[in-house]
Amino acid sequence: MMNRCEVAQKAELVELWQDYVRAAQAGEPTERFWAEGSCDIVPQIFQGFYQNFNQELVDIQARDGVFRLLIDAKHISEKRAGATQGVYYIICAVATDDGYRLKSYFDTYKSTFEHIATEHIDFYGSGRPMSHEECMLSEKFLTAFEQQYGVKMAERLTYIYNPSVNMAMNNLGILKVYDGTSNGSAGALYVESIHTIFAGNTRHFHELVHAVMMPTAKSKLLLLHEGIATYAGTSSEKYNKGYVQKCAAWLKKHPIDFTTAEPLHLTHYKSNATVLYAVGAKLIEYTFKYMGAEGVRALFEQESYDDIFEYLGVPRKERTAFVYGLFGLYSKK
Repeated sequence: MMNRCEVAQKAELVELWQDYVRAAQAGEPTERFWAEGSCDIVPQIFQGFYQNFNQELVDIQARDGVFRLLIDAKHISEKRAGATQGVYYIICAVATDDGYRLKSYFDTYKSTFEHIATEHIDFYGSGRPMSHEECMLSEKFLTAFEQQYGVKMAERLTYIYNPSVNMAMNNLGILKVYDGTSNGSAGALYVESIHTIFAGNTRHFHELVHAVMMPTAKSKLLLLHEGIATYAGTSSEKYNKGYVQKCAAWLKKHPIDFTTAEPLHLTHYKSNATVLYAVGAKLIEYTFKYMGAEGVRALFEQESYDDIFEYLGVPRKERTAFVYGLFGLYSKK
């Protein structure tokens, strides 16, 4: 049974949470609700979080001088036949001179995670010890990539490691992602809005490329971003066998007309992501071979599918033959 003090504390926290949600839904500044140096991380992962998700404060738990607010955030997606979308997560609250303030789970418990700092990356690990040598492999890759392509990561990167992506997201206080699936031990995810990688190992070069290119490039085309991450962030053997050869075999059986607007993104990405990644990688490889790093940077100035081929000097009627030629194939279109 709670004493009067605990009842009063929890009532104050409920009011704090309700005021914060109302302000967030109205698009008002919310810094006043948060402890200094902390912010609401989880909503930055989901577009329109406070506008599109119903927020329910399920429980308040006290642990070691910290209050944990358990939040169930859901909405029903019409696009997914009524499937539940949302997250079940924790926001913390701590006492300050100005009363209780909210604090992200990661900021609250960050000091308990293993931490390895390199020149450009802060690695935070739990669940399994990290290797400084492996962390340095990521740092060295990042530096080499920046030098090779003449680009720079915009700001210091946070890299959260755990044996699986879902477990790494637990370090943000995310206990459950509705309608989500586990990415396994080799999986990884880069979230641009919080400039953070979640990964099952500390040397996921593909996501490191995203961390450099996504915040800085003018183009937001998935074809280019997955392309350069696949080409530059994958070993030669995996690139050739896992992407190029598989894509070539797939194209033989499933002819694509590349003269239409974004056929990969609209038609084939969900059914065969390898095709999107491999075609994008081949476009990057071709550009780097004939136009160098400057050409690749210019490619990332292109904002549409048509712009890419216009920049490469490929007429619309020749696009299909051009792409098939990158894979050593003759077009069937």
